[in-house]
Amino acid sequence: VYIVLVILVLALLAAARRYSLNHITYRRYFSSAGVFEGGEISLIEEISNRSFLPIFHVDIESRVTQHIHLHGYGLLDPDGTQHFISRFAIMPFTTIRRTHTALCQKRGFYELHTAQTYFLKKEYVFDSHASLYVYPRQLTLPERRYLSCYLQSMEATNIPILSDPFSFAGIREYRAGDSFHSINFKATARHGGHFYVNQTDYMTGNRQMLYLNFETGLDFTTDEYRQYMETALSYTSYLLERALRNGYEIGFCAN
Repeated sequence: VYIVLVILVLALLAAARRYSLNHITYRRYFSSAGVFEGGEISLIEEISNRSFLPIFHVDIESRVTQHIHLHGYGLLDPDGTQHFISRFAIMPFTTIRRTHTALCQKRGFYELHTAQTYFLKKEYVFDSHASLYVYPRQLTLPERRYLSCYLQSMEATNIPILSDPFSFAGIREYRAGDSFHSINFKATARHGGHFYVNQTDYMTGNRQMLYLNFETGLDFTTDEYRQYMETALSYTSYLLERALRNGYEIGFCAN
């Protein structure tokens, strides 16, 4: 009799747990849409029990890339990912929010898709999409000073070097060095054969274009070239951020 009662109780507990697992919702997200390489960010989990029964020892498992290192999870699987497990005990109609600190170690775009838990050899899958942009590392202070000095040397003169061919600002007499296609032949004919050219405004607007050349004539190893390009992307990221903060329209292009 006691054995039958024990089996019956265990069966009821298993049925209750299965019922509760079917009424659990789980989601996760990062505290920010993006972070710079080497920075820390929070991975936030939310689990809700929408049933009238409590549920204990719920292990939510997922795999997270090693480039987003979660504190306290130092061991890696053979495929290079972290086997991330969160254990919850949830009361009826309760929501638990848990925050984990992560170190973003490599530039890239990362996504988490699903998480799962297991009970009686059955897998329960939760669709819990989360995405994160890891931007190139920020420049150090000496690197910023070097770049600022370089930009200041370019701005040492008030004479722009680029003109806007679509901005007509009048005509003037020909001077040595003017291009042939800038000659205004109608004005030249009206002024007795003295050459006159079209005068254009210089490009002084707030629109810029930033180009990054991934080709180099230097003899680099693969690792040296990768580091070289990562540094170039850091400079590019800094210039883009600086231009946007100053209200410029800026585009980016790379080969």
